Formats: sequence, structure tokens, C-alpha cells
Amino acid sequence: MTTQKAHQWAVICLAAGAVAFGGMWWRERALVAAYRDESVCWQIIREEGAAARDVSVVVSSHPKAAVTGTVATVADRDRLRQRLSEELGAERWASVAFNVRVATPGAGGK
Repeated sequence: MTTQKAHQWAVICLAAGAVAFGGMWWRERALVAAYRDESVCWQIIREEGAAARDVSVVVSSHPKAAVTGTVATVADRDRLRQRLSEELGAERWASVAFNVRVATPGAGGK
């Protein structure tokens, strides 16, 4: 193998390593941010008390925090959405999946 060929392979390997490291670094940052958002969401859900007792938060594989569950009224859902968006701010709120539904009367609260 010539010296030039060895240098080319070294550059290719270094570039591949840099791309792999950058991807892992981005994934780790996104995961940390998702868990931070999850923590904030849980605090607000606990503060809401009984109105949000069937609401939970998990970190999905995307990674993003996902708020799911049911509440009794549209007003409860809107209040929860408003509090979460205020607490997280616009940029962090944009990365949260919010899928809270209003319970259907006569369906056992689900």
C-alpha cells in the first residue's frame, strides 16, 4: 500500500469516527433533554392533583417526553396544556408529545 493510499484510508476512518461520535453526542443530548422535560411535566401533573390523576409522562424512543392519559373536562386538558407550555417554554414545548384526551361520559372514565 502506498503512503498516499494509507493517508486516504486514515482520512476516511477519521471522518467516519467523527460522524459516529457526532451522532452519539446528539442522541445523548436529546435524551438528557427529554428526561429533563419529563421531570418538569411530572411536577406540574402532581400539582394538578385529582384533575390529572390519569395522566402520565414517559420518554419515548424518539427521544421526547410524551404526556398521555385522560382528564374529565376540556377545561382540565386546556389548563394542563397551558401550564406545561408556560413552564417549558416554546422551544422545549415543541419537542413534547401531548396526547391527553377528555374522558367520554359513561365509558368508565377512560
